Amino acid sequence: MISNPKSCPFLSQLGEVKNLLYPRLQHVVQNATSHERLQQAMLHGIQGSGKFIRPFLTLTFARCAGIDWTPAVMDTAIAIELLHSYSLIHDDLPSLDNADLRRGLPSCWKAFDEATAILAGDALIPLAYEVLATLETSADKRLSLITEFSKAVGAHGMAAGQMMDLFPTDNLEAIRQMQLLKTGALLSFSCIAGIILGDGVHSALLNQARQFGLNLGLIYQITDDLLSEQGTAVDTGKPVNNDQHKITFISVLGIEGATHLLNQLLTEAHDIAAKFKVNAPLHSLLHFLTVRTF
Repeated sequence: MISNPKSCPFLSQLGEVKNLLYPRLQHVVQNATSHERLQQAMLHGIQGSGKFIRPFLTLTFARCAGIDWTPAVMDTAIAIELLHSYSLIHDDLPSLDNADLRRGLPSCWKAFDEATAILAGDALIPLAYEVLATLETSADKRLSLITEFSKAVGAHGMAAGQMMDLFPTDNLEAIRQMQLLKTGALLSFSCIAGIILGDGVHSALLNQARQFGLNLGLIYQITDDLLSEQGTAVDTGKPVNNDQHKITFISVLGIEGATHLLNQLLTEAHDIAAKFKVNAPLHSLLHFLTVRTF
């Protein structure tokens, strides 16, 4: 499964999205606080080799809904990246994954200290909400986005998935549900956010976008498990072979079974993507996930 992704043209698409959004993301973080250490820790949390897949999804699904990359679309993508960065800062803490490398850089708690990393992550959460609350769009759309965002990252989504990861159950359905919440919920929101900004919450495209994101969460996690098993820290930009104490798709299904499930999910996701008028970038993303080394 693992090969050199540099030959994949999709990397240039992700690079364009990152180049477009990163200056604005950096500006938002720099102006979030006057406390220099907190600011530097927050900036550290958004740096490195992040691929901007979630912002890419928001921008792509906005085009699926018939709107271009307006300031509201781009700021929504930035809010998602802020929240994602918080989750990585906290995931790496000694009390959770105890990882000292992230995106090819020292984890935030290694670069600073645990308390600073906790506070930096804490500060990114309300900053993401502030960005959504001040979007240049209708009040109804802002409310819908904030409501769906809360479900995706709170006790109905990411936080619940993290708790399930800390206290896992050793069966396929349990790990599937854990990853749908831990990884899939924010990816799913990244998809539906673009639809909400375009057609609104009553769009016929909304459920299809939501399901694509959920499938993507499982695909992303299985490929991540395979990378952790077969790759190196140089390849991935983070520690590998550090999941022996965790319940993963590989620990439950083995490499062959996990690869078989991955192929099933990829087929389903390609079928969903084909239903959208703007689908080439989605197919490219799915292909990229099967060849990436980081």
